[in-house]
Amino acid sequence: MVDVFEVANILVENIKKKYRDDIALVAYYGSYAQGRATTLSDLDMFFIPSTKKGFAASFQFILDGIGYDLFPISWDRALRMASFDESTVSVIANSKILYVKSEEDLSRFNQLKNKISSMEKTESKKLMIEKASNKLNECYIHLYKMNMPETRDNLSAIRNEAYGTITKIFESLALINQTYLKRWWGASLEQIYTFRIKPHNLEELIKTIIRSQSCEKIIRTCDELFNKVRLLLIVEQKNIVQVPIFSSFFNGFYEEEKSIFNKIISACDREDYEGAFFATIHIQNELMNFFNYAKTGVWYNNLHSYDMLNMEYQQLGLPELISIVQSGNLKLLKKTVIELDRILKSLLKSRGVNLKIFDTLEEFRIYIEDES
Repeated sequence: MVDVFEVANILVENIKKKYRDDIALVAYYGSYAQGRATTLSDLDMFFIPSTKKGFAASFQFILDGIGYDLFPISWDRALRMASFDESTVSVIANSKILYVKSEEDLSRFNQLKNKISSMEKTESKKLMIEKASNKLNECYIHLYKMNMPETRDNLSAIRNEAYGTITKIFESLALINQTYLKRWWGASLEQIYTFRIKPHNLEELIKTIIRSQSCEKIIRTCDELFNKVRLLLIVEQKNIVQVPIFSSFFNGFYEEEKSIFNKIISACDREDYEGAFFATIHIQNELMNFFNYAKTGVWYNNLHSYDMLNMEYQQLGLPELISIVQSGNLKLLKKTVIELDRILKSLLKSRGVNLKIFDTLEEFRIYIEDES
């Protein structure tokens, strides 16, 4: 059997000879770097080019039945990996250096590893939760495609979308736990099942998804797993937030949104249902989002249901606009929007928000002169 590191040494010597000024670093990762290699393990290697010419050193081949992959990673991409913006963090985190051009390049690479360590610390929790949310959002397309008419009864198609769903859930769970997946494919499950934050029946759900022969059961279980991780993530978001000061947060809000109230009223006067429809849903959505954030410190997103979004709006007693515009009763909508305008001003004033509302040009002039 060929010694894979003898092969790696040949590649490195070739790089020193042909690309001395063009490649900053060569390293390997994966099973050999983690001490898990078997007789059939590939040797995965990457290099960081320092010039455009350096990219040409990319080389993939098979020797004695073993695959070798020497591929380029730019410094920019390496930084994205170290920042957990790509799922392949382990490529940088667990790599071992075979060759480095200079001390400066070594220092730069070590900074990437330090970046990874910093992302796993408490002070980076909020950022990691944001990344987990973005990753979990990517599941929606797979969940949607599972329910397409041409997919629902096609087991191979369902398995393909289920794979997309659970792999993104795995990445999201890793981010929620402030770590990265150290292994891939089925090998990642051992790590995932030990996460501190995870659904209580995660292993059972995964086994059902990857073993069931029923399209309906796979779809249902993917939905269940997604929703459990979604709710876990919402709890984690609430655990790390800082609720803003109400009066400061809403400073200028009403003045900015007043134009939308006027657009709805004008649309109602013109009997312009389409114009009223879009402006109405926009303003209620804005109000729901801002009042929720003022209470919880969390900007609601695709992971939150409409009921979650609407809860604080309802508790404040603000009038429901969306159901009215759907009814097509524009006279009632206009009346309700005028009432909402009045209630909103009163609510904001009662909570210490200083509204800049002027009835005359003279009032405005005096205000500007006093401010200056």
